[in-house]
Amino acid sequence: MTAARRGWLPLPACVLESDAPFGLVRAWAVLRLRARVLVYPAPLPDTARGRRDAEPGRGGGERGGDEDFSHLDLYRIGDAPRQIAWKVLARRDALASKRFSAEAGEGLLRLGWDDYGGETDAERRLSRLVWRVEQCERRRLRYRLCLPDGEIGPQPRQRELALGALALFGSRK
Repeated sequence: MTAARRGWLPLPACVLESDAPFGLVRAWAVLRLRARVLVYPAPLPDTARGRRDAEPGRGGGERGGDEDFSHLDLYRIGDAPRQIAWKVLARRDALASKRFSAEAGEGLLRLGWDDYGGETDAERRLSRLVWRVEQCERRRLRYRLCLPDGEIGPQPRQRELALGALALFGSRK
């Protein structure tokens, strides 16, 4: 389902129906929940910047031992076993991964609003930034999203915070 605009939108009505157990009787109800959903801008590929941004991230896969512990984050498929926070798994029965920060911010990509100075359409800028955030997350690159109203740097839940900031850009939260 596509939305007409980005930002907070009310959850549409939902029809719940069943004909269980034998299909003799059909029951249905219309649910109107008092909830809202956050709609992100649709990603718009920016292949020229995507290739150029990927260059600093290449380095042979695993990072060296010169990094300090930064924070715990949700486990993502593909995380190395040495990144798993085994004590957290034992205590809480939840998978978490250890994240590390490089010294002096090495390898930190800057995704900025001003990267698209020639782009007049704000929605296209936002869509291109969404695509770049997703590419950084997919490639596990460290990045900082710089918007006119603030920055979102390497931190826990960075993807959700960055996409939320892009979805709510220019609106009152």
